[in-house]
Amino acid sequence: MIRQFIHPTNLRMLQPQLIELESEDFDFAKKTSNQYREEVHKWRTYINALALCGFEHWLNERIGNLVINQDNCSIFQPSSQDINAVCNLRVCEFKLCLLAKESMLDEVVDIPQVALDEPKLVAHFYVVVEVDEEQKEAIIRCLARYDQLDKYRQAEGLNEYGDGNYEFSLSLFEPELNHLLQFLRHLKPKAIPLSPISGEVKHSTLKELPNSLPQKAINTARWLQGEIDELGKTLSWQLLPASTFAPVPMRRSRRHILDEQHNKYQEIVRELAQKEGLRIPSQARGSCKELNLDQVTLQLSVVSWSYSEPSPEQTGEWVLLLILEALSENKLPTGTKLQVSSGASLVSEDVSEYASYLCVAVLGDWDETFVVTIALSNGNTIKLIPFAFEPS
Repeated sequence: MIRQFIHPTNLRMLQPQLIELESEDFDFAKKTSNQYREEVHKWRTYINALALCGFEHWLNERIGNLVINQDNCSIFQPSSQDINAVCNLRVCEFKLCLLAKESMLDEVVDIPQVALDEPKLVAHFYVVVEVDEEQKEAIIRCLARYDQLDKYRQAEGLNEYGDGNYEFSLSLFEPELNHLLQFLRHLKPKAIPLSPISGEVKHSTLKELPNSLPQKAINTARWLQGEIDELGKTLSWQLLPASTFAPVPMRRSRRHILDEQHNKYQEIVRELAQKEGLRIPSQARGSCKELNLDQVTLQLSVVSWSYSEPSPEQTGEWVLLLILEALSENKLPTGTKLQVSSGASLVSEDVSEYASYLCVAVLGDWDETFVVTIALSNGNTIKLIPFAFEPS
């Protein structure tokens, strides 16, 4: 369903179209994103797929007889995993590129370099779609024509930023969405020629594009309340029982047969205390997820807790504990690495030498996020979406 509204503080955002996303849209987005194993690509594709659903709902409700073809959209092509946009959407004879944004607060629109430089991906129209995943809404914000963007870029000598995007001011985009409908109905595609850019053109391959991380992060502080945030749910993280890392009295363990997984965690807890001096407090909570890397089935368990509360003299600190196991074998493949990074710096690493599990624990400030990477000796890797600790 479409609802029109006018934001009273920003006349340039006149009459955006709000679309209520349906359960089928989220199923579609999850299915589309599941083609990728790296969480950064999963989340990026998930948001772009929701933008595609919202835009198609809007078009169908406004003009029901338009032919929409999404068969060649970039989000369905594994080779296009680094493109943060929906390229090659066909509406009648026009090519469209959808630019999904999770927030419009910065009033800047990033367009992937290849979406403007690569002839196979360039579009007649670039449409900005804001996606509010938690509110289950998509908002069709504004549009720009290729020829207008290209003219501005050449006049200003605009270069791509280090993250592989061109940055345009939101003021260059047309907020009147009825113009797009008129263009689609009455304009001929040849009126907006899609010739390659004049001058030097960078034809970067998709593998050469930087893999910039999104601003989203899984909030592990929610686990302490027995909850998983929406991002964690979307990426299929499962909350571990509160008793997982709680100490078990020896007498009880002899009288009762505990489940295998709980026994395994208890063994790891004892080893960490004996070898590393790391003791997991009773309030700690964890979450786990199965991962598949080069036909090796892994399970990553992530545990977090508050190490110190903030004070006037210093910020609060938190602990992130990672436990990596091989579910398909008794031992991890030799040379498997479990790495934790903060920003561009490697903070900690554990390397398997035919071990049953790898373990890494790091200490950070409450405003610090950590990125986890799992790598096999053959070079295959999985990079997970960042973990944060943000108490409410």
